[in-house]
Amino acid sequence: MPKLSRKTDIKNKQGNTIIFAMIVVFIVFIIGASLVMFGEHETKKSVASIQKNTALYIAEGGVRKAIWELNHDGTYTGEAESPLGEGNFTVSVITPAGLNDQRQILSKGNIGPASRTVKVICERITTVINVSSAVQCAGDVSMTGNCNVDGGSLPGVLVPVGNSVSVAGSASLTGTPASGNAPFPAFEDVFGVTMAQMQGMATTTYTNPGNNPACSGITWVEGELKATNSSFNGSGILIVNGDFSFQGGVFNGVIYVTGEIRITGNGVIHGAILGQSTTELSFAAGTPELSYDGSIIDTVGELFPFHILNWQEVKN
Repeated sequence: MPKLSRKTDIKNKQGNTIIFAMIVVFIVFIIGASLVMFGEHETKKSVASIQKNTALYIAEGGVRKAIWELNHDGTYTGEAESPLGEGNFTVSVITPAGLNDQRQILSKGNIGPASRTVKVICERITTVINVSSAVQCAGDVSMTGNCNVDGGSLPGVLVPVGNSVSVAGSASLTGTPASGNAPFPAFEDVFGVTMAQMQGMATTTYTNPGNNPACSGITWVEGELKATNSSFNGSGILIVNGDFSFQGGVFNGVIYVTGEIRITGNGVIHGAILGQSTTELSFAAGTPELSYDGSIIDTVGELFPFHILNWQEVKN
């Protein structure tokens, strides 16, 4: 048998080495390509998962927007493709048959190819505002100048036993009767909720606002409030946790003040005002008018906000 030369043996070994190296390179390439494909797949899965979660957050954002709108405008029926972050939401609102105080909110959140939908049933808190007169105060009431207070079918002014109502000059006080005595009611007895709950429900909250701030819906003022001229035009429920000076403008609704109340100028209030402080409530100079209006007070009772009864995610 012929023997291979040393030269041939070296060539054969070199050839085997090259083949082995090529196999190793091929294996490394396959592994690398697999890792790249796996990484891309995992990245896509991660992005899809993030988008799916984000779509839910956007849908919930649509629900919060809808409830905010309903608390400001009971006729709100929804909106389409409103932007939120990098996505958008579409909301529809309907009133269930026979349930006028409830709303069904359907909110769909979208981002990229992902979408999720939430269905919420919410209900407006309903309450009867218990007002017993045009003016009710925990202290004395003084009326001078040309002011006019009219309680209509209710008393014009109510104060606790031991406190007084004085009418002087050209001031006019009418009602059924014009004045009387009654304990000053607790806040919850008037509004059906605590002060803390009312503050949490407030449409607008101020701290020591400037003169004539916008007041509509449920307005909570922390500190002093001054309505100084005809530019003040408010409505709803106004809670002043401090002193209140009313010199002009118009307010339709119920005003509740914890501090001192001073009414002058030519302002007009339709509804009622309650003064928790034992400091004298003063109608001084000018021609202010305050008249009890039951229809306005009934409407005020409808201002309380919607709250969620039921939440669920529905399949698209």
